[in-house]
Amino acid sequence: SILISFLPEKIVNDNAAGFVFAAPTLLFAMHDYYRIIPNLPVRISEMVMGRLTPRDLAILVPIHFLASVAGVLILRALFPGVIASNALAPIVYSEERSWAYDFIRETLVTAGFTVSILVLPELLKVNSMSKTFFCPLFLLPLYLYSVDGGDMGSAFSPDLIYALRCVSRYEELPLRQSSHLFGPMLGGFLGGCIMATYFPDDSSRV
Repeated sequence: SILISFLPEKIVNDNAAGFVFAAPTLLFAMHDYYRIIPNLPVRISEMVMGRLTPRDLAILVPIHFLASVAGVLILRALFPGVIASNALAPIVYSEERSWAYDFIRETLVTAGFTVSILVLPELLKVNSMSKTFFCPLFLLPLYLYSVDGGDMGSAFSPDLIYALRCVSRYEELPLRQSSHLFGPMLGGFLGGCIMATYFPDDSSRV
């Protein structure tokens, strides 16, 4: 968000989905340092896999939403005026498509995202390849599927969408916007089911 705040408004509006998709590099760095991936759909996947308890997730969900809102508020305070208005502009989705279309797309794309985020680093580690550099390249097909020709696409982060919409005060019909909130959450659950079935944790490992 800080990087986006220093870019011209046209660049921000035309490439918002791409900038948000660049988050895997930051997520991997945070995983290396803190040993967690601070992304809500990924945390939901980890709950389905048994890495987190439902009680843990019940605590983490409001924390993710509150942290996103706090981050946007802090950015607005630090970079007031035109700069902050660019950074806080929410991702624009296609309004002519149906709610069901957006919901299904968000679900499937986020499921693919969570599986990729959880599987690719381990595969690259086995092959002694840099996950910081190669993971975004391997995620490119998912990016091309999730972002259409008008640069409208998934953010893989329902709490970020909520923060940008609420703090920026962009008025949207709740039902219309809910596809971008609940779709990624369901996608995280679906991704967790895929992980638990095809890439389960090794229970014999200490």
